[in-house]
Amino acid sequence: MNATTNYYKRIPLFLVLVFLVVVVGFTPTYFNSFTQIGSVFHYHAIPAILWLILLIVQPILFSMGKIKVHRLVGLFSLFIALLVFLGNLLIINQMLTVTFNEDGSNEEYQFAFSSFALSFGFVLFVVLAYINRKNIHIHSRYMISTAFFALVPGLIRLFDVSLALNTTITYTISIGLIFILILIDFFNKKQYLPYLILFMWFSLIAIIFPSIHECDWWVKLVDSYRL
Repeated sequence: MNATTNYYKRIPLFLVLVFLVVVVGFTPTYFNSFTQIGSVFHYHAIPAILWLILLIVQPILFSMGKIKVHRLVGLFSLFIALLVFLGNLLIINQMLTVTFNEDGSNEEYQFAFSSFALSFGFVLFVVLAYINRKNIHIHSRYMISTAFFALVPGLIRLFDVSLALNTTITYTISIGLIFILILIDFFNKKQYLPYLILFMWFSLIAIIFPSIHECDWWVKLVDSYRL
């Protein structure tokens, strides 16, 4: 139990760093214009921020022995996760119908692919975390993995380059961090399967992303979604 408790004491440090990256990344476009931007951006951002806060709070509660409170917050987090997913869909629609619709470049199809892949990936890992809630080692790693779905949008706003290069840099950094987590668990003989699944998910996105706009079926799907 001591090893598990110590592990839960270290988790918040990493999650706080993720939270700070997201805050810094979104400060110019969101926090600095909080009162001027449309409500759709708040519907997207506020649940995501709450989710990251819950990720930080949960391991702290566990390490303090507040198991009942931890479980109650866990149930509440399912509702927040739903709001995060719905908020993601709203912002994707906003970007495709307003922002990229005015731009007219192929980047809209790449953006849509990455955004949908992250949104549905987030739901997948929340579901896997819930299914494995009785195995604390696997459950906690699926929950930690969900932070990466917020890390990508935060990181992507730190680099002032093209969307294609920006996404490549962001996924490379994220995949590298995930690989480090896999190695740490591997050498410590811990459960690293959740991180391995996350590694494959992000790697697949990174591989498909550069050429997805050349796929006619995807272009038609995004265009039909936008109508």
